[in-house]
Amino acid sequence: MKRGDGTGEEEWGYVYKTIEYALYPSPTQRRALEATLSACGSAYNHILAECKADAIEGIPQRSYEELTSLLPGMKAADPRFKTPYAQCLQDVCRRVVRAMSGCGWNGDGDPEHLPRFKSRHRYHSFTYPSSQGFEIQGNRILLKKIGRVPYRHDYRPKGGKARTCTVSRDARGKWYAAIVFRVEKRIRSEEDLDDPAVPEGYDLGLKDVVTDTHGRKYPNPNLYSERRDEISKLQRRMQSNDRGSPGWERARRRLAAIHEDIHRRRKGGLNQLAHEMVHCHDVIVVERLSPKNMKEKADNPAVVRDRYTDASWGMLLNMVRRKAEGADALVIEVDPRNTSRTCSGCGHVKAVLPLSQRVYRCDQCGLVMDRDRNAAINILGSGMRSLRLAVNGQPD
Repeated sequence: MKRGDGTGEEEWGYVYKTIEYALYPSPTQRRALEATLSACGSAYNHILAECKADAIEGIPQRSYEELTSLLPGMKAADPRFKTPYAQCLQDVCRRVVRAMSGCGWNGDGDPEHLPRFKSRHRYHSFTYPSSQGFEIQGNRILLKKIGRVPYRHDYRPKGGKARTCTVSRDARGKWYAAIVFRVEKRIRSEEDLDDPAVPEGYDLGLKDVVTDTHGRKYPNPNLYSERRDEISKLQRRMQSNDRGSPGWERARRRLAAIHEDIHRRRKGGLNQLAHEMVHCHDVIVVERLSPKNMKEKADNPAVVRDRYTDASWGMLLNMVRRKAEGADALVIEVDPRNTSRTCSGCGHVKAVLPLSQRVYRCDQCGLVMDRDRNAAINILGSGMRSLRLAVNGQPD
């Protein structure tokens, strides 16, 4: 198994891409992975406890260097902390710094809320922050203090240099290694004759996740909606059992496995869709939406909220931005207001266009077109006008 997308440019001329590989550890290696993950989780909670105590007492947040100075004493007091590779524990300190930095501080310097401790069910990964801790050797990945772990599908970005490796365990107990590669950024030029680039606009929706200007649609897979009954049943079973009991634990593991399966299937589908949206396009125009606010509207029934979850516009747009950066393409976000009610032929704006009306019929020029395709054409036009304005400094 492999799955990859860009993770953003940090150096001029380079982008970072993450490729995920499925690991197949031996029983001995599996025990070493479990021990390392457990030790890192315990270290996270131990260091976080120190930071939370400081915050309660009004002491300024400790820096990364100050937190790493705690590690020798922790190893001397508890042999478990000697299990992980040293840089993995240092990365735990970085995670605590990020958690404390994101908790929010009010004017008096006290935290508005503090990060939660992580149980063994909520701490899923550990990271080798530099290539000194891991190495790809043929069909195996050498992980320091764990061993040479087999993996499948030896795909690596051409010319990519491995920088970091995050080892994670999912709800089903399967292990994965997400390796970040630094690759040269592609510069699109007029010589790309076999890969012509054109602009494209996309309308986002719930029935169809995206519709382009040619009328091509990507239907909403409804992965969560299809399993909602099964999820609700397991949630009721957990509520009827005492927390931590065997019945509660079986239901929890089954529920976690379902959510993991839905997430991976959704992520894989959206990753493929994002590739198709960026491929052969030098400009990608999309709507500027706030999916979270739209989903949490008070009048949205549960079934509609499920469809927002399945559409996952936020995840899709993040993938599009990262892939576009690696392909030297431009992503433009435009105001979605009136894009559905405006005629793409003559510009006439309808006063009302109910959601149930899936075909746009213009009263002025007689245009008849699929509602979402009409919106996609308007979105593309709006994006290209804003691009010309930015380039020329004046309206079209």
